[in-house]
Amino acid sequence: MSSVVYTHLSGLSTNVVPVEIPSQEQHEGRDELEGFVEHAEYATTIHAHDAGTVLLRVLDGGHMLELMALESGMRAARFSFASRIALQPALMMLGIAELHVLVVTVDGSIFRLRFVLPHLWTSTQYAPKEYRITSIASPIEGIVHIPEVGVVFIGLNDGGVLRLTARMHGLEYTGDWSEESLHGPPNYFPSFSSLMPSFYSGPTVSNPAKIIALASIPPPLADSGHARATSLVVTLSRDRHLRAWLTGNGKFVASKQIPSQFFQTDALIARSSSPGKTPALEGHIIDSDYRPIIRVLPPVLDEDNFSPDMDAGTEVVIFMPTPSTETAGFFLLYRLSAQDRASSRRDLNFVGRKSCSAQTEGWELRDFLVADETLYLLWNAQGRTVIQTSTYDLDEAETEQEPWNTLSADGEKELSPDSFEESAQEGDTLASSILAAILRPGAFSPYTLHIAIKQYEQSLIDVAPYILNTPYPTLAERIAAVVGSSVSLTTDPRTGAQMWDRYWSALRRDWEGFVARCQAVERAGRWPLGLSRARDGSVVVLARERMGTVVILDEPMSVHALAGANTSSGTSLFGVAWSLRANIPTSELRLLEDSLRSVSGDGRIAYSHDSVLRDVAQRHLDGLVPEGPAAFVRSGLGMLDDLEDAVSQALDVVGRLEHVVKLEDPDGGMGLAVGHDGEFKKALTTAYIAQSIEARYDLCLSVLLLLLFIALDNPDTLKSSIPAARACVTFHALGLLRSLVKQSAGDLAGVSGGYGDVEDDVLARFEAMGFASPAPGAIGVGRSGPQYSLVHSLLPRASLSASVLQSAHAFIRETGVLADVAQLDAEPGTLGLVERLRSLGYLDFSRELVMKLPPTPGVCYVHARLLMDLGRPDEAAVLFEKVANNFGPTTHLTQTDRLALESVLPPPLNLESACTYYRHVAELFNDACCLTQAIPFWRQAIDDAPPDLDARGMWSKVFRAYVDLGMWEDAYVVLVSTPYADLHRENVRQLVIAMCEANYTDKLAHLGFVGHHIEVERTLSFKARHADPFAWPDYAKVLYAWHVFRGDFRSAGAAMYERARRLGEEAVVEEEFVQVANVQARCYLAAINSLELVDPSHSWVLLSVSADDDLGRKRRKLTVHIPETKFNPDCKDFEVVQLSDMRQEHALVSARIELLGHYPELSHHNLSSPQDIVSLYVRANSFDQAFST
Repeated sequence: MSSVVYTHLSGLSTNVVPVEIPSQEQHEGRDELEGFVEHAEYATTIHAHDAGTVLLRVLDGGHMLELMALESGMRAARFSFASRIALQPALMMLGIAELHVLVVTVDGSIFRLRFVLPHLWTSTQYAPKEYRITSIASPIEGIVHIPEVGVVFIGLNDGGVLRLTARMHGLEYTGDWSEESLHGPPNYFPSFSSLMPSFYSGPTVSNPAKIIALASIPPPLADSGHARATSLVVTLSRDRHLRAWLTGNGKFVASKQIPSQFFQTDALIARSSSPGKTPALEGHIIDSDYRPIIRVLPPVLDEDNFSPDMDAGTEVVIFMPTPSTETAGFFLLYRLSAQDRASSRRDLNFVGRKSCSAQTEGWELRDFLVADETLYLLWNAQGRTVIQTSTYDLDEAETEQEPWNTLSADGEKELSPDSFEESAQEGDTLASSILAAILRPGAFSPYTLHIAIKQYEQSLIDVAPYILNTPYPTLAERIAAVVGSSVSLTTDPRTGAQMWDRYWSALRRDWEGFVARCQAVERAGRWPLGLSRARDGSVVVLARERMGTVVILDEPMSVHALAGANTSSGTSLFGVAWSLRANIPTSELRLLEDSLRSVSGDGRIAYSHDSVLRDVAQRHLDGLVPEGPAAFVRSGLGMLDDLEDAVSQALDVVGRLEHVVKLEDPDGGMGLAVGHDGEFKKALTTAYIAQSIEARYDLCLSVLLLLLFIALDNPDTLKSSIPAARACVTFHALGLLRSLVKQSAGDLAGVSGGYGDVEDDVLARFEAMGFASPAPGAIGVGRSGPQYSLVHSLLPRASLSASVLQSAHAFIRETGVLADVAQLDAEPGTLGLVERLRSLGYLDFSRELVMKLPPTPGVCYVHARLLMDLGRPDEAAVLFEKVANNFGPTTHLTQTDRLALESVLPPPLNLESACTYYRHVAELFNDACCLTQAIPFWRQAIDDAPPDLDARGMWSKVFRAYVDLGMWEDAYVVLVSTPYADLHRENVRQLVIAMCEANYTDKLAHLGFVGHHIEVERTLSFKARHADPFAWPDYAKVLYAWHVFRGDFRSAGAAMYERARRLGEEAVVEEEFVQVANVQARCYLAAINSLELVDPSHSWVLLSVSADDDLGRKRRKLTVHIPETKFNPDCKDFEVVQLSDMRQEHALVSARIELLGHYPELSHHNLSSPQDIVSLYVRANSFDQAFST
């Protein structure tokens, strides 16, 4: 059984700046577009060898051509034409190295765009060439068909065709074309029959010979099994004439008029119900609102009987619409005969006829295709897309032909109020539940949502302007802010009460109106356009704004589509279950589903599964099923030989994954091991996964409902039943997967922006100008495609070939969720999926899933990691500590819990070492800057460390953590407790500097640093010498306080004296000199006071100086009895400073301050020497100050 899975094209490409195609003709302004810019009027695909599948679409009312490489990942390209494109443009391969796009416009121009593989339009080699058609006047109204890369056919009104052939220069097309009008042999029947009125009613329409259909043999697929015949072009005119032409030279091949009896057969059927003439045939002229369709099929190569006549056996399949009859039309098959040796003529021989099915009445056939001996029909069924198939058996008698089969449309469901309630979570508001429903992956395309909200905004009147003018970062936020903004809460004028009921009703109507807009745009975007073939031969369905492919349904999807058909012993149970489900009201069914979802298989309830089912049945199912349907269900159950075996077989069907190919993820990242050819394949796989999971979920729910009925009807039947437990676990696992496939990945590129408003897209403009051309050897320009689904983001990107079905089953298996069902447990596969989601950043949804799992050690570990990522370290620490009890030489974990925990631990960790686990958790907290939580785990790791382990790193990190937190006493305790002496020096330095910078110098002195005071003095002395004397903290003051606290006044005086000397050496501006000099004077005074407390014989300090220090000051050197030549040149000299010297320097600084106060016009540079100071005092008659200085 087959179905079609679709993906929205606006979800595959981001905004692209179109390239303007210049034209020789001047064009008037365009008419206003009635439809939507992004909805295509025509679409086709081609397999472009190394570039993969290329999609061509005609957008913007026929003025824009879009090219998209579905498998290579390069950015799409768009080309804008001044004139409307005459359908149908063509994609053609020239050899295996070039892709040509031929476009004919309505005003009579032919454009050729040439692209070189594999870079295609990312290179700058697509310069268009234009040719003006002169044989026919514009606008061109005839059908355009392009059978080959250098040939164009245009249908004429007189039954002929205009053939245009491109001229070549060597192997290159020059851009010039030759034009030739072709006409077949004259038709004498109308003129002869017009002389006999009884046989001729006369045409009732103009241009009775107008060409209404053109077709040629399509390019063969690599595995088609057909020979490449000489290219033929077949035309159909309104007077029912089929004509065949050779493409190469335009030679007429054959002609045949379709007999009117074919139409009259259907007309007789129509006249029986409504008398009158069928509109499909007016006066022997095909005149219908629905167009006929022609397809030309190549002859099948017979290897045993080879014939040089390659055209013989070419088949022409014609669909003739008959909209007024009981069917939409019928198919005719003609076969080209072999060439007559005498006359060199051929004939189109009638082979067979096949009518469409009766259900197609009033439908429009959009396209049909023959693939692998199967005839595929694409119908527009009054707004719905329907695919029908049948065996290609037109050459058989109609009574022996196979019936038509309609492909399943199980995944095609529109939103309804029930959908809003299904998506609603506990505590959700009306707006949030509806928003979640419309943002569900696959519900609406990004373009649909953009157009709907744009239309909604244009309809608003009484809305604050800021709501509409505010730029919103995502499309979801824009919808949430705008929709419902016009609804206001009113007050009852009589009672003054707020009218909440009226408000909620109006709000719901407003949201439902927006959903109706979305559905209208989406319905227009689903309008079918045509069928095509993919590289692997599968059938591709093209629509205005989406694209799909025909896929084979897996067994659960097939059973679900047939609504429980009895296809096997395993599926016969589904018929009984489905009949029970059909008799349960929708509202009650939702209550049952919610109850089962809350209690099934998550391990949080300490009761057996049969008792849980019995309790749910008594509370929700008792008295719900009428007696008649209940008796039918009991009868169906009685027909089953073994109930438990039937339930087991049904669950086998639900969880079956028979189509699995093991593929490797080349990135080695967090994606699952499934290969994909590109974003299109990924999107199709995502849609298939969603449909498969939904079908499995519905089937499992039906089985559980049947088990509830059995538990209520005969409680002892399910007692200690393993299939019942398995059903609960399966339902729980499928519920998790169902939540996953319904989860949106958020607004990413291409979703939040507007479509068509790309003036500010700088990257797109650079790519359009060719600046983003790939480097030599590169395959296109990479882009990260929009990910509108969480499953889409989990799928990896690879170049491996696998079908959509295989990729989907591989994904479901690799998630590991269904693998847990065999163990009747919710781990470890589910836990691995949650961990992958967490690592990808989907934190809220990961926590939603983890809350549904039992609190095993593995779940607690993942939950703790989630809490850390969510910024809740205190709660995470509690869970990490709980998990730590399972590490060590002895553990009491079950095998399942052990495997689950090991599956989520980083590779170096194992359950044997508790120390390694504590270190791992501490590192996690440390990386998250949660030092308070990291310290206990570091300490625990140190306590549990083996004796031979070097724990220097752990001790250092504990110490640094305490220092960073400002816990000085704890840091000091760690300092003195560290068993590694080589760490003490560095730790002391860090602690001293940190305490000084935190202004905890008083605590620094009180800590004492027993055994480490020398290192403290070295650290403070070094910082005092090299730090900026004007910066904070002032290390010289700290060092002075440290020495004073310890009673070392001589060292305290030396520290303050050295600071005073440094201040005197600093270059300062004139305005700051007095302020700095005051500080310097205080430093001298502190040094003097300190040395006053020392014994006079020791009241001096020793300073090391260099040769160029203190050039303006008298040197006070030590008495040296060793010749200077014996000293090392790098050895520093020393200076002895007595207490009297300090007093003299203090007096000089004080004098400078005093004189600058009396003589403000002087500069401090004029007071640089003692002589200048004494001279000024003498001039001022201050002889006492002069003598004291």
